[in-house]
Amino acid sequence: MVDLEGKSLDAACFARIVATTPDGIALVDHSYVYLIVNPTYLQWHRKTQEQIVGHTVQELLGDEVFFSTVKPQIDRGLAGQTARYEFWLPFNDGVRRFISVTNAPYIEDSGELTGVVVTVRDITALKEAKTLLARHAAREQTVNRVVQAIRSSLALDAVFSIAVQEVGKAVSATQTILARRQPQDKFWLHIAEYRADPMVPVSLGLRIPDDGNPVVEALLRGERVQLASTSWTFPLHRPCRAMCS
Repeated sequence: MVDLEGKSLDAACFARIVATTPDGIALVDHSYVYLIVNPTYLQWHRKTQEQIVGHTVQELLGDEVFFSTVKPQIDRGLAGQTARYEFWLPFNDGVRRFISVTNAPYIEDSGELTGVVVTVRDITALKEAKTLLARHAAREQTVNRVVQAIRSSLALDAVFSIAVQEVGKAVSATQTILARRQPQDKFWLHIAEYRADPMVPVSLGLRIPDDGNPVVEALLRGERVQLASTSWTFPLHRPCRAMCS
């Protein structure tokens, strides 16, 4: 029985609160066996009470997640500590969630620590929003560095080189190329490049003919082209192959 501002909160009322919370809640004992799970926990895992209660956390989450991530944190709870951690976890309902987990010691009225209360909160939306903001901030920094390069140099080659370097780093690309079309000669000239991997062949100065190149044809139609492969056998790169080998 818990007193909340002078009102009694009996076990049945508390059970209803646990049952309706959007967080996943579970009680785990010293053997990592589930004793209690709430409906949210069952829904995420697409399991019934009988399929989780009485079974171990290892059985539900698998060896890798259990031993590398979950068990050390449960052990902290079993040692009397409150542990909080976050990680990505694919659930059986087909959704991969970024979850915030709190493990708190469960102590009986006698003072005996008999398990750990596990509270799981889905913070995927918050995580994705933070990631998006970080990407926007990185892009803004990239633009600022390129603008600064333009202000400090009138040499287009230097500006192009800095721009390609900054864009390549910002998107974590293995290679970024800036090509300029020479319409009178019907080819594209690589005028700047960024290579994160020094093993990637140098393409600076290469000429890519327009004729017979489906990727170039799409670019000339004003279409955005996503290359499905970075192989040197890909159509866009075929003219480079002999020159790079």
